[in-house]
This record gives sequence, structure tokens and C-alpha cells, in this order.
Amino acid sequence: GIMLKDPNSIYEHKRTRAYQKVKKEIDRDVIVIGFTEPTKEYGGKFPKGYWEYFIDEKSGVMHYAKTSDDTSHYLEMGFTPVTKNYFNKQIGGIEYGVVITEDKAKELKELEKKSKGKKKFDILVMNDMIVVKVGECEGITEEDRAFMTRHKDDILGSVIEVKGNEIFNDTGRIRHPRFVRYRTDKSAEECTWETLVNI
Repeated sequence: GIMLKDPNSIYEHKRTRAYQKVKKEIDRDVIVIGFTEPTKEYGGKFPKGYWEYFIDEKSGVMHYAKTSDDTSHYLEMGFTPVTKNYFNKQIGGIEYGVVITEDKAKELKELEKKSKGKKKFDILVMNDMIVVKVGECEGITEEDRAFMTRHKDDILGSVIEVKGNEIFNDTGRIRHPRFVRYRTDKSAEECTWETLVNI
């Protein structure tokens, strides 16, 4: 990206409103091929002074803390703070891919061999199409996450738009990908390796 500066402002060696960071953005249409599991343990700060979601690892029972006293009690009991998505048994993120040819599948497998597994390509057959997984994304609203969790099977094979900062043409991976919207106007067959890396 680049930094933009107000020409009338002074130079300062710190973050300031006079400077704006501008990053390149790209968007691509890709196929939903699966969903990741939610992160289990919550390791962040307690934003409201307490945390609501806990699990008793011994019994597997979930507990909801309504107050900071509840949180303190559950922590004293040795319960584990878990993420909201894990507590609600929701998806973690979206796995997505694009259609490739048999020749491209062989080429990617060769690249994987040469890189000694550092560049891994998951290739699968979906609705008579050869599809390669090119990433996972989040950036999902609570409403979308709940909807996707309830309708996982219906969403598989559908098209979504993903936005990111750049694309790596050798692997098709998007840097910092995030879900934007459903593309009900597009078919999975239109989401090819060529449309991913050659736009």
C-alpha cells in the first residue's frame, strides 16, 4: 500500500490523522467447498469486564456467565473460556475454491512436490467439476454465520464474493480474505483458476 499525507500538515514520527494508509483491494468470486470448525479457547481480553462463555472440560457442559461474579466463579472452578462461535456450535469460517482443469491439477501437484509440501493443494471433485481449495475466510456477520450454520448443505457449491489485499498467482491464495456477499447470479462453473488469477 501507500501512505497519503495532508500537504499542509507537519511531519511526525507517530500515528496521526494527517497520514492515511491506503491498501490495494481485490475481489474474486469463488465456490464454497466447506466450513472450518470454530476456534475453541478464547484467549483475548474480557471486553465488558467479564466473559460469558465457558466449558467444564471434565463434564463437557457449557456454562453461560451473566455477570463478572459468574465469570470469576467459573474461572475459580477451572472452567475454560471458549469463543462465542464454539459455545453456539456455529461454523468458524468458509473454505473456498475454484474450478481447474485436469492439466492444472497435475501442475499444482507438481508444484506441491517441488516445494516439499510447503505449498499444499487440496483438490476434490464437486458436482463433476475438479475444484482446488484456495483459501479460508471469515469477516462474517453474526446473522450470516447463524444462517450458514443452519444451511451448510445448501450453501456448499454456491458462489460467494471474497475481498482481500492481493493475490498470489502461483497458489491462488488471497491475502487477508474476507467474505463480502453471496453471488446468486453466478454459477460455480464460472469460478475458474483463470478468473481467479488473471483478472
